[in-house]
Amino acid sequence: MAKEGLSNAHSKIVSGDFAGGHISNLPIERELTYSGFLAGRICKTCNNGWMSKLEKEVIPLIYKLIDGETDINQITQKERNSLARWGFKTTAALSSSTNAPQNFVCETHSKEFYSSGGIAIPKNVGIFAATTKESEYLWSFSPTWHITAHSDIPQELLQFMQQKSYKVLLQMGHLMLAVCWWPFNTITYTLESWAGIELSGLSNCITNNEDCRKFFDKENDAFLMAIGAQI
Repeated sequence: MAKEGLSNAHSKIVSGDFAGGHISNLPIERELTYSGFLAGRICKTCNNGWMSKLEKEVIPLIYKLIDGETDINQITQKERNSLARWGFKTTAALSSSTNAPQNFVCETHSKEFYSSGGIAIPKNVGIFAATTKESEYLWSFSPTWHITAHSDIPQELLQFMQQKSYKVLLQMGHLMLAVCWWPFNTITYTLESWAGIELSGLSNCITNNEDCRKFFDKENDAFLMAIGAQI
């Protein structure tokens, strides 16, 4: 697997309308192998210190989730915390590997997390996880949110916030992880009840009984849309 090829491509919203337009895939920009897909900006001290410790702590759990031996709803609170930290660390590293114009983990959040030694996930960042019967290996940045907002919020402000937000998906086998942030101080995240759990214990996250899976061919696409926000 180390020598297998890996492609890096981007997509963008073609229309400037917040609630309209469509996603267009851009040409592949980088070709590399899995063994060459390394985050070169990570310092030796972090890589051999808290990052290595976190990997050893969480890998046995991740393997069980990847293989479908354990359901995400069965893991302990300690395991949730470790998986949340690992998920943020990994998606932050992936974000640093791309030159996508938006919707990746912002550098201020990465620096804040690394400065804490991988302990403190930035404020209002949600780490969501679910297990699925559909086994795949992929990661993606999504610009798409289901937003419930007060009618007096200007559309221009919503567009600005959407451009600054991020929603990063990482799927490994049967495990789906999403690292999400919407830049609004009084945000409440929403999660459809079928779509797993929020790992980091956000107080501003509620579940609902909606189910968007009927609108999607793949469950990982539905999982991303199942995470929304109220502002």
